[in-house]
Amino acid sequence: MNRRIAVLGLGMAGVTLWNRLVGASFDARAAHVIATDLALIGALALGVTTREARSIGVVAPLQFACALACVLLPGAASHVFTLDGLATAALPAWKWER
Repeated sequence: MNRRIAVLGLGMAGVTLWNRLVGASFDARAAHVIATDLALIGALALGVTTREARSIGVVAPLQFACALACVLLPGAASHVFTLDGLATAALPAWKWER
């Protein structure tokens, strides 16, 4: 489980950095860069989830829903991203304790 969390953390740092560099080089709107970050993090969460480590996978639907919200409501993207970050930290911890 700890290795999966480490892979998820390093993967999130790597893909978001790459995505933001690419977004900046193409002058992408911030809401679209944030939406792509969230979708990539959701995909990573699904990728490291196993039957024994289901608590990681609970964040994936949230990531995808927030990515969609950022695309549909670009003016609220920074707020969606902040709320998503708080929920992403809380959901696995809550699920892990059960």
